[in-house]
Amino acid sequence: MTSAADWWYSTSADQRLGPVTLEEIKKLDGDTLVSRSGMQNWFASAKLHDSWFYFDDNGAMHGPFDGEALSNLVSNGLIDGLTPFWNATLDKEQPASELAAVKEYLLREDDSEEDVAEAEGASKQARTDEKNAEDELKEMEQQLGAVSAESTAGEDPNSGSKVDGLKLLKEEEEKRLQKKRKREREKLKKLIKNNTSVYFKNIPPDVTEKEVADYFSKCGIVKPDPDTGEPKVKLYRDENGILKGDGIVTYLLEPSVQNAITLLDGAEFRDGFNILVQKAEFQIKGSSYIPREKKPKTIANTQQQLKDKMLSWNEGVDDGRGLRIVILKHCFDPKDISNYKEYQELREDIEDESAKFGEVEKVTVFERNPEGVVAIKFKQSASAENCIENMNGRFFDGRKLEADFYDGKSDYRVQESEEERQKRLAEWDKWIEDGEDEN
Repeated sequence: MTSAADWWYSTSADQRLGPVTLEEIKKLDGDTLVSRSGMQNWFASAKLHDSWFYFDDNGAMHGPFDGEALSNLVSNGLIDGLTPFWNATLDKEQPASELAAVKEYLLREDDSEEDVAEAEGASKQARTDEKNAEDELKEMEQQLGAVSAESTAGEDPNSGSKVDGLKLLKEEEEKRLQKKRKREREKLKKLIKNNTSVYFKNIPPDVTEKEVADYFSKCGIVKPDPDTGEPKVKLYRDENGILKGDGIVTYLLEPSVQNAITLLDGAEFRDGFNILVQKAEFQIKGSSYIPREKKPKTIANTQQQLKDKMLSWNEGVDDGRGLRIVILKHCFDPKDISNYKEYQELREDIEDESAKFGEVEKVTVFERNPEGVVAIKFKQSASAENCIENMNGRFFDGRKLEADFYDGKSDYRVQESEEERQKRLAEWDKWIEDGEDEN
């Protein structure tokens, strides 16, 4: 950013000069109009320090933004926690979720403290993965430069093919990184839009969590805590442990939030206590992400079963017959796939395609299955039905697909003997070695 000569500035005589580096732009008077190559607008150079700029998926820079302008970007879905932001106080761009000034607007209406932490964790993990991928790209570029030098010097007659191979690998890695960024953005958007909590106040000082849960259950199912199994009710206390008269209830379904606001806001909780109810709003304070302590899975699994039972009557959650799981056959021919990477790419392609029909929880490719079977687990049965309707009989990579619900008993995993396993591992090692030799 600082070394590239891609900035322009305007003189008092309306003369446009450039391109120059960012360091030269910083020396100008704060009222001088400046712009960067690719931008459609000009702005005072002082904005470089006290406002924010973001980069879209194509790398184009937009700005300056501050205050309500940042809120509008969030509400219009133009930015999320993974969107790179920058101003002149930073050495390089950083994701929005790691910049407190931007994060304030991004997560102002987030769903819950727990999901905010999860969103921030997803952002940090994405940055780590991106850093690793960028390191791999740099290494490829160095290898590419070294091989090109050998070819120029005439030292290696095969250098030309190596250069082509490395270029192809670099292009594939860049495509993979771009696809991963897109997936992480979609994941983050889902996290920050699902708010099922309500905030309440003006309750008696001797109230209990159970009494609050029973009261709010008039408007919907109160979500069970995954760790304790108890309804998710949080009562706020002061530094002495005394109840402050307010708190938060988290529902299982979003429509219950509006029900609670409509029916309970202003209603009598007890004699002399008219409760106030509104949609909960959260903000992250601080800049570090502390993952929640992992608890034994027994209770969490029990609560998931409880949630499935609660919702089965109207949400189509799997009732044991596989109503959310779609089985696709003839997605691939195992004879045409030679390595794990190709299976991974197939899984990603099918996941992208399946997402058109609804939220996908998991895609499983049954490697080496002679019928080319892939299982898709949707969040809602309606999405699974939509997938079957659109995918059954459709052609995929020259093969006619068969789509149907999972029958609840078939095992599509391919069993192999120890001899077959050792042969497969040997072929895998050979593929790895051949790839290294080409590099």
